[in-house]
Amino acid sequence: MNPHTHPSISSVAWRYSRTAVALHWGLALLIAFIAALGWYMMSIEDEPGSGWYFNLHKSLGIVMASLVAVRIGWRSLTGRSPCRRRFRSGSASSLKPRNGCSTC
Repeated sequence: MNPHTHPSISSVAWRYSRTAVALHWGLALLIAFIAALGWYMMSIEDEPGSGWYFNLHKSLGIVMASLVAVRIGWRSLTGRSPCRRRFRSGSASSLKPRNGCSTC
């Protein structure tokens, strides 16, 4: 029997929750924006009125740190994905997940 034609419970695709995905991508976008803002701030360092950008950068850094804490808390409450727990030990076989889990 081909496992690709007859899906079983162990081979059904496992996905992260919408909350975990939203936290992941929200942080990714925030990190990119903070990095771009920091890059821009290097060119306006001594300009008058540049303090607003520095305060924004610091405030967004605090928001980012808070979101990282929320993400760590969410991960500790929901646990790890089933795929990450099922790796075999050994050199070559450690790269292949068990039980037909192919979403890793």
